[in-house]
Amino acid sequence: MEYRLCRNNLYQLLEFGFQIRWTTVKIGYYGYHFIPPQLTMGEICEFTAEEMMNKDCNDLVARLACAEGDKREFEEVLNRLVKDEDVSASIQLRKWRVLLLFRQLKKLSDDYTEGLVQLTEFWLSLGLPDDCPHIVQGRNNCLSPNQYYTKEVYTALKKKNENWLESEIADIIASEKRNMNTYK
Repeated sequence: MEYRLCRNNLYQLLEFGFQIRWTTVKIGYYGYHFIPPQLTMGEICEFTAEEMMNKDCNDLVARLACAEGDKREFEEVLNRLVKDEDVSASIQLRKWRVLLLFRQLKKLSDDYTEGLVQLTEFWLSLGLPDDCPHIVQGRNNCLSPNQYYTKEVYTALKKKNENWLESEIADIIASEKRNMNTYK
């Protein structure tokens, strides 16, 4: 499936079909483990204000939408919203990993050597998670640099990462549907 590129990372997550939870927003704002911060206070306030027009919201959501000029108020309200929901933080982290890989794939070099380096650096920046679809030259394999840095390997690994992305998106959406009652 082809996804359009969105300006705000929260809208990008929606483009993938993900539900935006306050825990998702908090991780995007503060960062978590290997996920660096991905959202500004302004982006969150803008998104929250736009979403308020489409849904019924409570006073806390309204306060968050208007808190852009007050970091202390903003963080206090965001943390209260997160505290009031019951979601899987690991699923929310996976959403950000998807977004980061999607953006990385969009900007990969056409040069196969540079592209392999970019993919390797990307997965290293995320701590090489166990479910990582990437193969690092010399790590748990006997590939020499001459065997690894080829157009064929680059094409295969790029495709493997794209397939992993699609599978991860589908799995996250399915997990959220299974746990829908938990999110009420």
